[in-house]
Amino acid sequence: MPDWKALGRTILAIAILLFATLHLMRALSLGPAVTFPWIATSKLVIAITGILLLACGIGILIDRCRRLASLVLAVFLAIYVLAFYITFIAQGPRDPTRYAGVAELISMASAALLLSDDSRPFSLTARILLALAMVNFGAVHFLLPQFIGPLVPAWLPGHLFFTYFIGCAFIAAALSFVSGIQVRLAGILLGFMFVIFVVTLHLPRILHALRSMDEWISGAVAFAMIGVSWIASDSASAARKAVAKSVS
Repeated sequence: MPDWKALGRTILAIAILLFATLHLMRALSLGPAVTFPWIATSKLVIAITGILLLACGIGILIDRCRRLASLVLAVFLAIYVLAFYITFIAQGPRDPTRYAGVAELISMASAALLLSDDSRPFSLTARILLALAMVNFGAVHFLLPQFIGPLVPAWLPGHLFFTYFIGCAFIAAALSFVSGIQVRLAGILLGFMFVIFVVTLHLPRILHALRSMDEWISGAVAFAMIGVSWIASDSASAARKAVAKSVS
C-alpha cells in the first residue's frame, strides 16, 4: 500500500517549486505576464514570493525542515489571500469564479498545515478549510456549467453530465472531510481525479501554449491538488494516532 501522505508531500513540494520558478522567471522578465490575481503585478513582490516559495518547497522535502517550512507556507498563503484576493472578491462578491483562487490557495495552505502538525486541532481545522474549498469547486460546476463544460476534453461525450458528476464528487469529498467519515478513501479518489485533470486537460493545454503563464500556473495548481488530496487522506488517522500517543 503506497504511503499516500509521503507521496502527496513530494508532489506538493514539486508544485511549490514550480510556482517559485514561474514567479522568479517573471521577476527577471524571462516569462510572459499573467493576469491578476494569479501573480501580483509588482516585480519586487513577485521576486520575494518566488524566493519564499523556493525555500518552502525545498524545506518540505527535507525531513528536519518539513514542519517549519510547511507552517511558513501555510501562513504565507493565508497572507497572500488577505493581501491580494479580498479586494478582488469585493469587486464581484456574487461571482463564484472569483473565489476559485482563494479556494486553491486555502487547499494548499490546509495541506501545509497538516504537514506542519498532524494533531487533532490542526487536522480538524485543515479538513474544514479544505471542505470549504471543495464546496466552492463543486458549486462552480453547478452554477456555471457553461463555463466548465467546454473544459471537458472534446473527445469525451456528455460534457454536461461530467460537469455535474465532478461537481458532485467535490461536494462528496467536502462532506467526507468535514464529517471525518471515509476521509482516506475520499482523499485518495480526489487525488486520482486531479491526476485525470492534469493528464487529459492541463498537460495538452500547456503543450499547446508553452509560453502561456496562465496555462502553466493552472496546470501547477491541479498538480498541487493531487498532493493536497493525498496528504488530506491521512489526516483523520494521523490525528487519531496523535491523540492515542498523548493519552498513553
